[in-house]
Amino acid sequence: MKIILSNQSEKPIYEQIKEQLEEQILEGEIPEDTVLPSIRKMASDLKVSVITTTRAYKELETDGFITTVPGKGCIVLAPDKTILHRWKNEIEVFLRDELKLSLNDKTSIRPVRQGVEFVGVRIWATHKKLRKSTVRRIKRETRAICERYAADMDRAKFLRHIASIKGLLEHTESVSLKIRLNGIYKMVMENAGRAAADEPFGHFEKEAHTDGKAT
Repeated sequence: MKIILSNQSEKPIYEQIKEQLEEQILEGEIPEDTVLPSIRKMASDLKVSVITTTRAYKELETDGFITTVPGKGCIVLAPDKTILHRWKNEIEVFLRDELKLSLNDKTSIRPVRQGVEFVGVRIWATHKKLRKSTVRRIKRETRAICERYAADMDRAKFLRHIASIKGLLEHTESVSLKIRLNGIYKMVMENAGRAAADEPFGHFEKEAHTDGKAT
């Protein structure tokens, strides 16, 4: 790792440090998982202030070149991860400036083969699937609604509540989940001593239980 600073350059010292480290990471001269010198050690070695190296490291982390690991220090990320972070930043600028939208801390970039996540659904060109966390949430909500229905909720209100769940399931591969939700409904009703002859999430023959991925 070699960093050459110039007081004659128009670029601030922190930016010179950042750009030289960035180039060395991209060229593979500083390999993935390398632990960079501490902020204070880097400042001492380069004979600059801690404020300068702190800013250089902070910008490297913001751009996705390094990450801070408690107890270890600043770790170099792989170049491909760096590129993904850069793309994410460019996408964020486009969304903010052109569409007036913003990303949150949970936003991530994944290969297209993993599908696009949107409102609890993972979408491909040919089909859609519910995320596992969405499936768990739907099961919890269904159980809660059924328990309220078994206690004192009227039929019309019960059907309105499950209509939103059915709407979400309508456009995804979710036959197995619908069968499971019918099972939750029947179990809750039977535990409450009430008849449960209907299947509010639809009737399915056993052989139709083929997707097996939503439960």
